[in-house]
Amino acid sequence: MSAVFARFVFVTALFVAHAEPSIASCPVVQSNGSWVDGATSNDLWWKPETCPDLQPLSAVKASRCLRNRRIAFFGDSILRNIFHEFIRLRQPELPAQSGSGQLRTLRGMAKNYGRHKIGGHPYYQYKFGGGTVVDIYYFHNTLLVETMSPRILKGGRYSDVVVSNALWDMGITFRGLSNYTNALTLNLKTIRSSLPEHGKLVLLGLHYVNTSLCTTDVCRVCNHEVIQDYIRCAQQYSASCAPGVTLVNTVQFTKNSRAANWSPDGTHFDSALTKVQMQYVLHALCPEHSCEKHSERNKDKCDAEFSPKIAKETALDARDKVVDSAAGLGCFTAFEELVFMGVKDT
Repeated sequence: MSAVFARFVFVTALFVAHAEPSIASCPVVQSNGSWVDGATSNDLWWKPETCPDLQPLSAVKASRCLRNRRIAFFGDSILRNIFHEFIRLRQPELPAQSGSGQLRTLRGMAKNYGRHKIGGHPYYQYKFGGGTVVDIYYFHNTLLVETMSPRILKGGRYSDVVVSNALWDMGITFRGLSNYTNALTLNLKTIRSSLPEHGKLVLLGLHYVNTSLCTTDVCRVCNHEVIQDYIRCAQQYSASCAPGVTLVNTVQFTKNSRAANWSPDGTHFDSALTKVQMQYVLHALCPEHSCEKHSERNKDKCDAEFSPKIAKETALDARDKVVDSAAGLGCFTAFEELVFMGVKDT
């Protein structure tokens, strides 16, 4: 097979990993940074060392960049909260997100906002102004190809798509990690094929899940750090195998003590940090900064099975933690796969 190359786009300030990743074969870009406080407690910014001039986009700049574009958000509660902050960029007087029903409760509060359907699938729409329309489809699972039905993608005539995958996809929905990787790769290619040539496809990478703050046993057991590392590597692999994907990874500023103070359950964040996540997604849709990096990735490996190197001892230790846990039964297959992939020398 001849060498085929895909354009894999990422912002170096955003594409980061743990200081000591448990999966050795996943190539990453390490980026440190610091929090910059604003005028209020809800006005802060993560300043990455690799891109110190990166700044939040104002509503005016965002409107100018997104003019006459129709954008679809496909995601879970994480992307739902980001979508909420996207609306608040234009209407800051709206209350910060709280609870799972905010998309419904925004009706009657947010201007130019309402509920619609395409092909029987409900979605919420916000008219951002300047001809810009943003739709959000809330799904528990955004990786099943039938969820991204051609009827939605064709009917919506979207110029750009932002997608995230539910945290519960980590070894539960697909009963294994390799199935997750295959589904994600196929899903991204399906969406990409529906977009115009210059349209943006943004994959919101998995942030850091602080299991010590989890409010359920499933969250605490199934989101072991080695599983999280695998998911991030799988997302990097899938993004590199689907041409024209921008991977946004915010793990660097979600894995620190300050971020922990802004998370009630180890998974979601309050308005201040969610607004920063929203801004990084916005930068992916509006890549105008010199820090954006374009990387050519060899696609030959995309035809082979994704199998990162994991330390056998690490994999066994992770599996042993779920063996006697009823909550871990759903994700046990994922941990068994880690043991199978494990090698003595990474």
